Amino acid sequence: MIKTGVYGILRVTAALGEQPLLHTAGVILLAAGVVTGLWGVILAAMQNDVKRLLAYSSIENVGVILIGLGVAALGKSSGNQLVALCGVTGALLHTLNHSLFKSLLFFGAGNILSQTHTTSLDALGGLAKHMPLTAILFLTGTAAICALPPLNGFVSELLIYLGMLDGIASGSNVLASAAGLAALALIGGLVVLAFTKLYGTVFLGSPRTHEVAESSEADAFRIAAMALPLAGILFVGLFPRAAVSAATRAAGFFLRTPTDAADWLLSPPLAAAGRTAWILIAVVCLLLWLRRRTVRTRTVAKGPTWGCGFTAPNVRMQYTGESFSEGLQSIATSLTQNSGQGSPVGKGEIFPAAHSFDIGHRDRIGRLFAAWWVELLRVINQRVMRLRTGKINHYILFALAFLGLVFLLSVFNAI
Repeated sequence: MIKTGVYGILRVTAALGEQPLLHTAGVILLAAGVVTGLWGVILAAMQNDVKRLLAYSSIENVGVILIGLGVAALGKSSGNQLVALCGVTGALLHTLNHSLFKSLLFFGAGNILSQTHTTSLDALGGLAKHMPLTAILFLTGTAAICALPPLNGFVSELLIYLGMLDGIASGSNVLASAAGLAALALIGGLVVLAFTKLYGTVFLGSPRTHEVAESSEADAFRIAAMALPLAGILFVGLFPRAAVSAATRAAGFFLRTPTDAADWLLSPPLAAAGRTAWILIAVVCLLLWLRRRTVRTRTVAKGPTWGCGFTAPNVRMQYTGESFSEGLQSIATSLTQNSGQGSPVGKGEIFPAAHSFDIGHRDRIGRLFAAWWVELLRVINQRVMRLRTGKINHYILFALAFLGLVFLLSVFNAI
């Protein structure tokens, strides 16, 4: 549903036949994708709620799709069919990929909420021990959304990268392609930061509340709901040529040109990506087999995690969601409007007393629109409520005035 607007943008862009208009549209789409992607991922990395972080991540993924559409429009305007095909195919495939891994992650968030009754990062922790299947499936989804091989996000973003690299190599739209390349790389790095924070804070470490410590795995139906998107994630990642071939045929409809030659040029890198995926899986399986064989003949002892020199570490000494992204927050203060409860530990407190402090981050653009709409509705409601006098003769007068208005409009053929 989020990406329905992207489909409208794609149809309008495909209808632009004139080169100047198409080039302008490509620059606008690329710029919009860069701004949307960076804005979404920075705000996602600063969220301390599982569902809010995933929601802002959806904004970032729409930005990646817009970057692909911008690259496609620039390639088509310069007559570079390969760049145009990579852009459109990457955008279409990333639309499908996002529906797969984001569905898996939101199903995982639902499992977390149902079993712990919270989605606050600062109240979770250590869930991998209590919900192992959810943890493994959620880890796969986070790796896919970070565009790591051998999963589907890697394939769609690889196509967009190939389009921008070919645009630079061919000498067409070099500046725009280089800017998009740098922005997409930066977005990818911030995505890794955001989802490392999410997975590490929620599933690793120790439980911060007794609800989390007493939680258990979700039922089989909820696990199956997460496993269904995983099948699509693995198919696209392990068989990229088949997935891209289907997306290429769809891209040909929007490009209105034959795509056979360009599709043939994409075969070598996609074949290499497929081989790399299978080799990576083989290496991981081999390492797991070697570990299992080595551990089989040894005694494994379990103990507390090293406390970094502290003699009595506790759950409050581990990273929270806020502390994990504090460095990013310090350079992105202009994007957020912070709200805090309580008071933090002062810099001059050598022996701090007891403190309780909670901070939330709201994006300024969202709050700006929300405040404007809320104020408008308040004013409208205040004006309308003046008509509610409680007197029957006033209400009859309003009804007669309405009928008179309808009569006048009918006389002048206005309705």
